[in-house]
Amino acid sequence: MGDVRHEKSDLGITRHLQGILTPATDDKTQRKLHMDDSDTIWISYARPFRQDPEIHEYGRYKKLIQDSFTSEWKERWPQLVSFIGQTGDGKSTIIKMLIGSQTTATGSPNDDFPTPVVGGVGTSIPTSADIHLYADPDSQYTQFPRIYADCEGLKGGESIPMASRVMEVDNLITEVKKKVPAYADDAYLRKMREKTRGAKRHKLHFADTEEQCKREFTVRELYPRLLYTFSHVVVFVLDNERTFESNGFVRLLEWASTSIESATNQNVLPHIIIVLNKSDALLKDEEFDVETATKKLLSDADQSLEINSDIYNHVRYWRAQGRTVRSAKDLLTCYYSSIKVIRIPDKGRYMLMNRQIKNLHSQIAFCCRGSHEGKLQARRDLNADELGECLQSGLDHFTHSLDRPFDFLEFSWGLNPIAPGFGGNILRLAIQIKSCRRFRSGEDIFMHLGHMVASCIMLDYVRHRIKGTPSELLEHYKPGLDSALDSFCNTWWPCSYENSKGRRCVNTREGHAKGHQDYRGRPIGDGDYQSGFLADEYRRTWHHHLEEILLNIEKKMKLRSPVSFAHQEGGEENRAAEMHLQRINEFYLNLGGAGRFLSNAACLSCLGAMPEHPLPCGHVLCSQCVRTFGSARSKTLFDLDSCPLHIKLRWKSVIQVQLKPHLAGIRVLSLDGGGVRGIVELQVLREIERELGGKIKIQDFFDLIVGTSTGGIIALGLGVQDWSVEECISKFKNLCGDAFSERELHGVWLLEKLTTASHKSKFKNKPFEKALRDVFGKGLLFGGFSQPQHYARHVAVTTTTGVGSESRILTNYNRPRIENPEYTFERPERKGSELSTWQAARATSAAPPYFKPFRPEQSNREFIDGAVRHNNPIKVADAERRYIWPDVGNLAPDILLSIGTGKCSKHLKAEEDKLESKKKESFWSRRLPKVFQVVFATMNDVLDAERTWSKFYDRLTTSELSHRYVRVNAELDYAPPSLDAKDKVGSLETDTRKSLTAVNSLILDVADRLVASCFYLEKAEMQPSETQITGQIRCRFEDGSENLRNLGVHLRSSQSQSFSPFFAVTEEHLNPEATDTIEITDGTINRMVNYATFSVREPTIHISGQFARTTIALILKRRGELKHMPISGFPRQLGYEDEISIARQKLEREAIRRRTTQLQPNSPISIHSSRSQPQLQRLSLNSVPSSSSSRVSSPRVNVFRRSEDDHAERSSSAPVAKVSGLNGDRSSGLADQVSEWVQGRPELPTAELEDTAVRQV
Repeated sequence: MGDVRHEKSDLGITRHLQGILTPATDDKTQRKLHMDDSDTIWISYARPFRQDPEIHEYGRYKKLIQDSFTSEWKERWPQLVSFIGQTGDGKSTIIKMLIGSQTTATGSPNDDFPTPVVGGVGTSIPTSADIHLYADPDSQYTQFPRIYADCEGLKGGESIPMASRVMEVDNLITEVKKKVPAYADDAYLRKMREKTRGAKRHKLHFADTEEQCKREFTVRELYPRLLYTFSHVVVFVLDNERTFESNGFVRLLEWASTSIESATNQNVLPHIIIVLNKSDALLKDEEFDVETATKKLLSDADQSLEINSDIYNHVRYWRAQGRTVRSAKDLLTCYYSSIKVIRIPDKGRYMLMNRQIKNLHSQIAFCCRGSHEGKLQARRDLNADELGECLQSGLDHFTHSLDRPFDFLEFSWGLNPIAPGFGGNILRLAIQIKSCRRFRSGEDIFMHLGHMVASCIMLDYVRHRIKGTPSELLEHYKPGLDSALDSFCNTWWPCSYENSKGRRCVNTREGHAKGHQDYRGRPIGDGDYQSGFLADEYRRTWHHHLEEILLNIEKKMKLRSPVSFAHQEGGEENRAAEMHLQRINEFYLNLGGAGRFLSNAACLSCLGAMPEHPLPCGHVLCSQCVRTFGSARSKTLFDLDSCPLHIKLRWKSVIQVQLKPHLAGIRVLSLDGGGVRGIVELQVLREIERELGGKIKIQDFFDLIVGTSTGGIIALGLGVQDWSVEECISKFKNLCGDAFSERELHGVWLLEKLTTASHKSKFKNKPFEKALRDVFGKGLLFGGFSQPQHYARHVAVTTTTGVGSESRILTNYNRPRIENPEYTFERPERKGSELSTWQAARATSAAPPYFKPFRPEQSNREFIDGAVRHNNPIKVADAERRYIWPDVGNLAPDILLSIGTGKCSKHLKAEEDKLESKKKESFWSRRLPKVFQVVFATMNDVLDAERTWSKFYDRLTTSELSHRYVRVNAELDYAPPSLDAKDKVGSLETDTRKSLTAVNSLILDVADRLVASCFYLEKAEMQPSETQITGQIRCRFEDGSENLRNLGVHLRSSQSQSFSPFFAVTEEHLNPEATDTIEITDGTINRMVNYATFSVREPTIHISGQFARTTIALILKRRGELKHMPISGFPRQLGYEDEISIARQKLEREAIRRRTTQLQPNSPISIHSSRSQPQLQRLSLNSVPSSSSSRVSSPRVNVFRRSEDDHAERSSSAPVAKVSGLNGDRSSGLADQVSEWVQGRPELPTAELEDTAVRQV
């Protein structure tokens, strides 16, 4: 080694490092540094005067993610790196050098990122208090941002850190002098008061004694549990290598042993990097090599295992668990995945110091990658939102109890739902049976479960008329059966190890990284996962068990006489339904009653299809089970007087379940966000309702309502609560007054902004939430014990995750889980995590900076306003109607009505320039996190909603769609007011009414189209010939309903002495004139009004060929002009539909045969999102549909058409989605045309099947 004095140095680097190592120590400078550093606090200990101790959480993690927002990545996976060590060993210094060593584009040290405060030389007083978080500049904007956690020293609490001393002194001064005006402008005091007000407070519930209430107890016991449990990498800093064996090693082991019991089912242990700070600068260069330093330190520490009593206690403990511990490395790997050692030289060799800091940075990055890969393999990797929720859950958990471990399995289940399908539903039921604790072995669980599963298989193959012996039929279902068994054994069934003291291991196979742990997290033994219940060994036994049950069922079916199910045909199907009903009731009764088994993700009646229809008892049925066990009033309306899971418990009144008519079109309403401007939308709806006669609620004309922010609140009020428009207007006005409840100092310039910054929101949150609870009640948005009228129409509201990285929708319906780059469908796996309606309203309207983000009490997930990403939710509305009803997903809707919150065309350009200026100068645009700086203007920008509409409309490929996609946005004479201008509601209401007179013809067209969409064609099951179609024109409003009466009243208004409304049948390319007309006679209308019944004669429909396009239109007379409005679902190619049905059924049966011979039956069902692992086993019982496909893109045909008639073809630029779940049974025919397992199968994608069917036709 050469002379250190002659080491070639870079002056910039040397000065930069010298500045870090010799910080200013005067009180004024230190005080300012600590005040600035207070912005980086994540959590801190606090004990207000004469009160219980608390942990304050300041949202630092969320801010780091938001500030590093980039649209380049849809998902990001942050990695937590925790720095620990004794007080004064240089943790903060190392972090400061790590951040500073990463250079900017100019090559100068990076000073743009916050760094820790470094203590003075020779001081024994801790510098940093609690836990601070810092961004790693190198990775901040990548897909894997690293976050450095600077934890208070291992001896923390014994001496109050400088940062806490500064805060406590300032707080004392504040208490004494807070009434003295001279101190009101003290920036430091004001800043700390602001931070405390904005913090989330966690009471330390475990603190029962004075000792546990002390600061040092929290630093010693709670902080290690939190950081060890959730860190990817731990960096242990030691400034005296010679004390490692006697002191540092002991401290490191104590820190880890405190934490090792803090979690169960933790599949990956953190990596450890030991930093030997202030190493002798005169050491040879090879001593600074990472591998050399690692071997030397561990080798030197080997001798301390038997000599040092504190270390030997750890050795003895692990040996007692059966672990082989012969070296320091063996002992450390009991706690960590890997060990690396890096030396950082003392002052003098600054270039070597700089190289070693970069080596440390590289080692951290390498270990983070290894940790992520391990978590990815175990399907436990967490994206930015999930890690934030995990940290919140962990903080909640450990502030309640230090003795009870955090269970990663339980957390993962709530975070990432089980994959849908037959196998997934079996797994869900098996997990619930396990939680009953009636069975001690996995074999007992699956033997009991087998009776339910076999009965479901029997019901399914009878429903779909699949022929074969039980042994042959079982082959169709084995992939789902095996995937459920594999997942249960690998992910959910605990290890069977039991030590000599009778303590059993609770870790599963996938969560066994720590070895054997008992229910309190304590290690009880070494070794791999053990179990007498292994999937590969039990598989054949279970198959044989199921086959025997199926044989027994088949024998009984042949002996039993059919029972009358009025809506079904076929004795075998009736017998199967009766036997299944008896079996499932016995099954759940033997487990303590069906009330103990609830799921919003599985139909617990058949385990095959997606549950869609919530019942008063809390269970949710699929559409097929509604048809099977309900009493049919018509093909679309069914009565239920009890739940099939417990038929002896009759409800007080019969409930009715309405299904969408087969191939009827979809009516969609989309409502923009806009705060108080929502009154404009309500006025538009009131005007449309008035044109419809004013007696039928406007929401009864729509199948789907989608809203954002204030539009979301209106959507929930109309669609879920079933308010009338007048009632909604009244409640909306009251809500505006309660929602925008000003804080203190409102209206006082500057102080108002400072107060808002202190509270993190402009308006009070509690009055707003109370007002929402009062108007919406406590009912759940989906499931629970709500009445069916809450689900009469589908409602979705948009929201955004707390870090602003992902848009989501909250719904009162279920649908297949489909990947969409624009947003995520939110459906919790557990019913207890479902949001109530008022919570959904709060989540969609949590607009920053007006209101704080919303965190529901039953979840640690945080939501902000849906307008952050979808101010105009038109794209969401269009995508959802395709996902919910795939039978008509490739067709244009009957109508998609988008309503805005007002605009002023003559001021658009001036407003745009003004808003651009505000983006640069606004107080709020500077104060908000980066992600919200990008979108804050969007929420205020009235133009944004119009731009969104224009872009969406321009994507439509033909002008023929224009009458089906309608935008109504009231024109105002002035720029629309801000979101919170509650004093403008009255004037907005009046001015909107005046404005709508100018667009009365558009309102009238919308009303007429909605009336026409109330009628649809119900095709007969058997057709007389290939050129003639028979069926009945039906009304969506059921016989006996008041809506049908009022519709008759409205049709009567279109009558005159010389005219009555009629239906016209036209084949477009053959003859523009009607081939048949069906008059809605005066007698028909009288029967509608007086008796609430509707019927007209059967239409005569002749088609010239397969691809003939037929239209049935309702002809009305408005203001002297005839108006032609297609009824629901038209125009259609009636012959082509039947041909596709035949071809598709053949292909699906062939696909089933191929599945039996090709699929591997051992791929487990993932309980995690499909981003992490491909979900290969997505099977459904409904493997052979009973009807035809309507998801085939029709060939383009040049035909003569009326100007009012619309082309029903799907736009080629419509949202493209990857189907990763099931398409539930949504209509009486084509809803179950697409085999549910086919939609998730890699060997026969839906699109391929459709194309093949088209080619065959």
